Amino acid sequence: MPLAPRRQRDGPWPSLEDRSMPDSRFRSDTPARVSALQHLRYLHREMRSGEHRQLLAGASPSQLEPDPCPAHAYQGVFADTNFSDSPTAARRPADELFETSESDREGGGIQCLGVPPSCSYLATGQEFTGRQRVSRVTSNRSEDWSVQVQIQDCNLRTGYVCGSMSAENVPQVRAPVVTFWEGEIIDNVNHCFVTGKWGTTRLTDSQHWRQFETAFIPLRNSIQWRCGGSCNKLADHPYIFMRWKEQAFVDAKEDCGLTITGFYYICLSRLDGSIQGLYCDPKSSPYQLLELQPANSHQGHTVGSYQFC
Repeated sequence: MPLAPRRQRDGPWPSLEDRSMPDSRFRSDTPARVSALQHLRYLHREMRSGEHRQLLAGASPSQLEPDPCPAHAYQGVFADTNFSDSPTAARRPADELFETSESDREGGGIQCLGVPPSCSYLATGQEFTGRQRVSRVTSNRSEDWSVQVQIQDCNLRTGYVCGSMSAENVPQVRAPVVTFWEGEIIDNVNHCFVTGKWGTTRLTDSQHWRQFETAFIPLRNSIQWRCGGSCNKLADHPYIFMRWKEQAFVDAKEDCGLTITGFYYICLSRLDGSIQGLYCDPKSSPYQLLELQPANSHQGHTVGSYQFC
């Protein structure tokens, strides 16, 4: 995706020699001389604070979206930000404020957020079979694609998962269409409920996550939307939330009539391994439903190596 144009600063950036370091620990005349990395960090903080003031002076509502859940979100990067002071906050749609959660109302501080434990269904080699329904307004079988998914790799420490997806019964395509996808596990450390990319907004995320009524609704009032969508109830929750993004066609041409520009909101049940997903792509039919069941429950087999060409 193309990068957004950078905002221009009035005048050149001061040189390193022209900037005074506020902390004596970073001054070059102290015994521990300042390193180039420390200088760069200081300049980066100054740049971010200047851009923040510029943003609040005349930004559009979409520019005021918080960052998605980064690994450092729990160091309080949003704790000092008062979104209600924004001149555009009063003009935002009521639904886009997402029913301010209890955690937000209690002061917006970062609570102790538990990391979800591992799950036997989310393991290398696990397979799922099911279907993807192109339209939710019809039950015509011709609208359903047979889908097979295999987990190729899963790293809970980094919140990463990847695999392959094979779709059959695709209109005007004879052979199965296989794609390689990479995913993000919502774990409060690496990824949270706010996507923050792929053309989404917090409103997009809220609308799609709420479709998983049984799994998501109990968490709705615990999500800290101002902190990237973190949630303090995932550690003992019976569902795992993910995002799957198809990256490439494995054995099909890109002009096969299908698109992989969107991504899936995913919900996996720890109890029975069932998966529900919603495909999100402005260029495709909305709310395409993915339904999968584990095909080889608890067999525990693994795939030693794999390669997609």
